[in-house]
Parts: sequence; C-alpha cells; structure tokens
Amino acid sequence: MSVKLDRRGQMHMLEVLMLATLFTSAVNVAVISLPASDANRVGDEMLRQQGMELLELLDGWVPANATVAQEHRNSTLALWLTSGNTTTLQSYLDGGLPAAASYRLTGTHGGSTETLVDRGTPHGSVSIAFRLVWANDELWELKLELWYGPREAT
Repeated sequence: MSVKLDRRGQMHMLEVLMLATLFTSAVNVAVISLPASDANRVGDEMLRQQGMELLELLDGWVPANATVAQEHRNSTLALWLTSGNTTTLQSYLDGGLPAAASYRLTGTHGGSTETLVDRGTPHGSVSIAFRLVWANDELWELKLELWYGPREAT
C-alpha cells in the first residue's frame, strides 16, 4: 500500500512541475511578444534622449580658443550656428546618432526658421529634441526631428 501512495505522490509532484513549466513558458512567450507599438515607443524615446544629449553636449563644449570661447559664451554650438558651419554640425550629429536614424535640424531666430541639416524624410513616428541657444546676440530655438529610416545624402 505504501508503494502505491509513493507513486501517487511522485505523479502529483511531476504534474505540479509540468504545470509550473507550462506557466513559466507562457509568461516568457507573452513577455517576448510585446506589441510592436510599445517597442517603437521605447525606440523613439531613446532617439529623443540621444538628440537632447548631443545638443546639450555641443552647447557645453568650450571652444579651444579662449577669445572665441568668450565671444560665444563657451559654446561650440553657438560658434557653429553663428559661423554657419552646418557641415561640421552634420558630421557631429551623424557620428553621435545611430546609423539607422535620420534627422532634420531646424533653427528659429530673429523671426525666421531655417533648415540647418536635412538627412531624410520621415516615414512613421518622429521624436523631437530641442535646445535654446544664445548665439550672435539672438536666441536660437533648435528643433531636432529624429526617426528611424535611411539617411539621405545632402
């Protein structure tokens, strides 16, 4: 009789283990199969954050020449905006952003808006990073639009 009870206990234990394994597998499949919209939202937020950080770092990057640095409030971003150095600005953004990301940088100052760097046409969701910069006695409102897609040559 005791052998029969031991086997029932073993079978019950195997059933519990199998049920736990099935439950764990179901949870893993559900977590791995998150909706694509959530994954896109996370990717878009990462792009926005990277864009904000790149603009902030460039704004805080002090030019090597002390006189130039003083003229531009210790901001390489202000220096490049004032001098119209969009080629170097594009190289900086290209190097700092993922290769799969495209972007458009516009600047509004003195009542007009100009496109500083244009690296594609958005196809889908767009994240926006921004920065206010004082350059050449004007307040510049920079807007960096970012999205995943192929970069177009300029």
